[in-house]
Amino acid sequence: VAFAKDGAKWNLTQPVTAPAEGWQIDAIADALKGLQYKEKFAPEASGAKSAEATGVKNPKNVVAFTDDTGKTYTLDLGKRTVGGIYARLNGEPTIYLLESDPLEKLDKDPSEFRSKTMAETNTDKILKLTVALPDQTVELTKQAGADGQWMITRPIAARANQTVVTDILNELRTVHAV
Repeated sequence: VAFAKDGAKWNLTQPVTAPAEGWQIDAIADALKGLQYKEKFAPEASGAKSAEATGVKNPKNVVAFTDDTGKTYTLDLGKRTVGGIYARLNGEPTIYLLESDPLEKLDKDPSEFRSKTMAETNTDKILKLTVALPDQTVELTKQAGADGQWMITRPIAARANQTVVTDILNELRTVHAV
């Protein structure tokens, strides 16, 4: 799974190209920025503190990220333990026992990162709403002028409940798929 930021928006770039849920990717980026370790040590040739025993010699998961200066970092994630997860930064020999596990936010099906937004609408520019129900059609029109009152124009002519219209417009602002 890979992501790239284009201006203020995140996009999924692997395994497919699609808009991503920015809040999720921002949370991952913040978690990576805030990574801290409980313990660091030079690997032993064998035993519990060896690269092989900690899982960083042949990591199952590798997280690569690039900062805003263009510098790329690689985090080799090894075995999970009761105390955290073992990691190695940029292939250097030092092994770290991280306080938190970045895989908790990353170990998801790629489709979970995709944006669920189907459409975004600037509802300030909507001047007319038509709601087709099985037994009738209701039409609302925004009046010109500073107050911008909404009026029912079909099936009857009457003043609309502004709170109900505002709720409908808020629902239309961003339409999400499930």
